[in-house]
Amino acid sequence: MLNVGDGTSKYVKVWEIKDENGFVKGKVSTGSKKKDGSYENSNWLATFFGEAKEKALNLQKGDTIEILKGGIKSLYNKENKKTYTNLIIFDFCIQDEMTY
Repeated sequence: MLNVGDGTSKYVKVWEIKDENGFVKGKVSTGSKKKDGSYENSNWLATFFGEAKEKALNLQKGDTIEILKGGIKSLYNKENKKTYTNLIIFDFCIQDEMTY
């Protein structure tokens, strides 16, 4: 789950970044600890726009980023009757660049 309202929960791990027809897209994941101590992971398709687009091309598999500006978009395709949920990222910083 991605908790966009919680200031400490805007972190995702990067698994793949591609430059596709002028769009920078990636696969990212989030994880949350359950009450029994195990982890529940969610996988997201992400598209990087604006300030994030060029920065995303330098990301490596395994990087953790904090989303500074972004949102979630869900589109329904009538032809195949599927809903596609995409994480939209406008700005981020790499975990090593964060200051607390």
